[in-house]
Amino acid sequence: MKLTLIFFALLIGWTLPAADRPGAKSTAQRDNQFYTIRGRTPNELRKAMDAQGPMNPVGKKRFDARTDWTLQWTYKWDGKLAKQSGLYRLSEWTVNVKSTIILPRWVEVEDANPLEQRRWQIYMARLKLHENGHAKLAELAGDAVNKAFANIKVYPSSKKLKEAVRLKAQEILKLHRAMELEYDQKTDHGKKQGARFP
Repeated sequence: MKLTLIFFALLIGWTLPAADRPGAKSTAQRDNQFYTIRGRTPNELRKAMDAQGPMNPVGKKRFDARTDWTLQWTYKWDGKLAKQSGLYRLSEWTVNVKSTIILPRWVEVEDANPLEQRRWQIYMARLKLHENGHAKLAELAGDAVNKAFANIKVYPSSKKLKEAVRLKAQEILKLHRAMELEYDQKTDHGKKQGARFP
């Protein structure tokens, strides 16, 4: 009888629609950081960005800008269900995405002639467009984790539930990191979106 009850409870947990599952709290935050560059000509600015731009920790290469992001989550399981039947499922969770966009700041921009100022403004707009694409991919990863947690099934132990959460989040993170690499390849790190200077 106990096995039948557990099987029935598992069956209910596995077939429960996502809309009837517990809710979630999800947040996304974007911050900008700047590094200072100096120069009077486009070539001087290019040299400054090449020398001071943020380093990609993987390829050990500097870029004009970079977006770093983290995805963190916390969760609780249904204590009442666990106590009554020894079954574990998520009851609530939070998913937090934080993106930090690192961009150049040209100190002498006000001293430049209007044409160079305009070129810089256009370049910065395109550079921000590209980096915001990275931040958007991070936020999509957060949405995917949120949805995946809503569909995690019932497990016979807290250990198995924790492992299911960890594996699902890792799978989503791996997929979205790969999507970022593809985004950079398709856009040539923003150059095909117009992020070129000079």
